[in-house]
Amino acid sequence: MIRINLPVGAIVFWAVILSPFNPKVLFAAEEKKLVYHFDKRPWIEHAPVSNGSMIIVEYTRQGETVEQWKELVTAQVYPLGPKVKEVVEGMKTHLRRDCPSVVWQVISEKENDEMIEWSNTQCANLDFQHELMRTYISGKQLNVLRYTTKKIPISPKVREEWIGILSKK
Repeated sequence: MIRINLPVGAIVFWAVILSPFNPKVLFAAEEKKLVYHFDKRPWIEHAPVSNGSMIIVEYTRQGETVEQWKELVTAQVYPLGPKVKEVVEGMKTHLRRDCPSVVWQVISEKENDEMIEWSNTQCANLDFQHELMRTYISGKQLNVLRYTTKKIPISPKVREEWIGILSKK
């Protein structure tokens, strides 16, 4: 186990955000950023964004940014409120309102834990991309974990690997 000195709030944040991934954490001192290995490749953490009640952390491959990326991992934590099904259906409605051609599929559906995937290869209102998204309740928080790629179509091997990664608790 690698110890990193963080304020108490940040320690709680990292425990909540990263517990589903169980990543190996390495400290890249020369870049002053944390590097995670979700899938045996290094991922660079970008500054968390918070409004006081929710937190979003994004990870890209080295050399990419949250504005310019080919692959993106996003972890979001919200206080409990809407149900998992409501969040997932809300996203589907939002995507299809702007892009009716978005392909949507439920991968797994359990009480308080749902994994879906969606892709866009036709609608100009949205980047062409494929996303795997898991939304679940853990303790008193709603968690949303996403792997999004602009490398479409996504290969079956990559798809299965990320379903496995996002499924870990």
